[in-house]
Amino acid sequence: DITVAAGVPSGSNWIPVGVNEPRLKAIVDGNGYTVNGLRLNSATKYTGFISYASAGSGDDDPTFQDSDMETVAIRNLKINDAVVYSKASHVGALVGRTLNVKCVENCHVANSQISGQSSVGAVIGESYTRKWDTMTVVSDCTVDANTTIVGGSSTGGVVGYNYGSLILHCNNAASVSGNSSVGGIVGHSRDYHYDRSVYIIACGNTGNITATGSAAGGITGANFRDI
Repeated sequence: DITVAAGVPSGSNWIPVGVNEPRLKAIVDGNGYTVNGLRLNSATKYTGFISYASAGSGDDDPTFQDSDMETVAIRNLKINDAVVYSKASHVGALVGRTLNVKCVENCHVANSQISGQSSVGAVIGESYTRKWDTMTVVSDCTVDANTTIVGGSSTGGVVGYNYGSLILHCNNAASVSGNSSVGGIVGHSRDYHYDRSVYIIACGNTGNITATGSAAGGITGANFRDI
């Protein structure tokens, strides 16, 4: 488990947590602290303060249990004055990708610049729940008006690509721009196969949303149901 006791020094060249196998499997609790001055420049996917957090692969792993999701969570942390750049996908100031984690809650991004190719969000690049019976909950996360998010496809204020997770009580004020599937809360949101829908509940956006191609929306650019 990781507890953040002080911010990352300004100008640091941060090596993301969980950048290599095995992926991060822990409770990350910021205890209300702020990480200041995060600097990331990546040519590979899964870019963020945390690269990739996962409790396991779910349906592909017969040993995986729903209770395993309780072992991974990210909460109570703010990212301020971050510059996060990637030439690849799955980019977020907080975390590049989550897979089958319990939650990402009460996390905030301010005064930051985040850019990548696809699945780009200020908080999470991609939130993926690959289980039938339960889902990751992304709740009470905010992005301020002094933040900009730029991507290609699946670019969102809070989450770039939402695959099977619940987005709850989140707010975005940042400017979000991309090519296609660009949204104030989520760029592209879809259920995990036809047996379980995803939800975006009680979220708000006041940021400017721009798509040079197709599918732009204040809350979500694209909302897709697998049939």
